[in-house]
This record gives sequence, C-alpha cells and structure tokens, in this order.
Amino acid sequence: MRKMRTAEEMFAYYCEHKDPKKKKGFFDTSLPMFDDERRGDFELAEFFLELDEYVISFFWGYIYVYIYDISADQNKRWIYIFTNKRIMSICCEDYGVSSISYARLKNIIFIPSKIEIFFDIDGWCRGFSEVQAEKENLEFTQRELAEVLPYIREMHEKEMRKEKLIVSSADEIRKFKELWDDGIITAEEFQQKKKTLLDL
Repeated sequence: MRKMRTAEEMFAYYCEHKDPKKKKGFFDTSLPMFDDERRGDFELAEFFLELDEYVISFFWGYIYVYIYDISADQNKRWIYIFTNKRIMSICCEDYGVSSISYARLKNIIFIPSKIEIFFDIDGWCRGFSEVQAEKENLEFTQRELAEVLPYIREMHEKEMRKEKLIVSSADEIRKFKELWDDGIITAEEFQQKKKTLLDL
C-alpha cells in the first residue's frame, strides 16, 4: 500500500501514472500550467493531513453548481483523497473540505460511459454527491478506484465492527451498573468490569 505524506510525493506518483497525453479541444492537459494546478491541489491535500495520516490514493472529479450571485452554472473541480484514516473531498477552487470515515462509506460505483462516480454513503455530505469524473483522466480514475476499493471495503467492515463493539460494551456496563446499584456487586467489582470492557 502506498504511503504518501507530501505534495511532492503525490505529484510524482501522478506524473508517473497519469493517462497518456490527450487533447480536448484547445486544452492539452500535459502542459505545465495544468501541472501547476495539480501541484496546488496536492499542497491543499498535504495541508489537511493529520500528523499520523498518509495518502494511499486520489483522483479528481467535478461537481456542477449554480451560482446565484452571478446567475451562472459552473463545474467546480474537487480532489478526492483516500488516507489510512478517512476520505477527504477538497474543492480545488474555494478550498472547502469535507471528510467522511470509512464506516460511512459502503461503496463507490464508477460508470465510465456516463463519467459518473457514485459514493454510497450514509446521509449527505458536501463534495460527495453528483460527482462527474475528470474526462482527461478516466483511465487513471478507474485504475485508482480498482486498487483502493478492497481497502475501502476492509476498512468499512473494520469500522463497523468497532462501532458494534462500542455499543455492546456500553450495554454491558449498564448491566453491571444496575448490579452495583442493587448491591449485588461492589463498587470495586463494577470498576474492574468497566475497565475490562473498555480495554483500559
């Protein structure tokens, strides 16, 4: 599994694995001006990383928005960062950031023919709905998702087991508290059971 901490590491990985040079109309995404944009996106990602966090994968997407102030439509570019702890969606244009835990993410479905990416998550979260894949990097996106999805599913199951364990432990502690209240066990026995259940 990759462990990228710095913008330079992410940029080097992207340059090595990005799709072959493709032209879309007048735009050649291999030009230095586009590389500067990418570098800026990775600097944002590095800024939002926690001290014990590292990046394992990433890709870009666009979200269509309607801007009321100027009565215009606009596609805003987002970068999706998969780390060892969570998934971040960072808007590359207004620097907004959202993140979700792996417990909330059930699956990611990528439909290349419609260039749509569907995040199957509990509830709504800014940056994770109605995402369009970046046309210039469809192969890169598809490859990255194929590699990271097993990790996402593993982390989802792990987080869900952890949540169930916390709920189960809380229920057990309540039962022992009732026994203590009823005088069936001592305060010392209750504290010992509580420590054991909380793994302290």
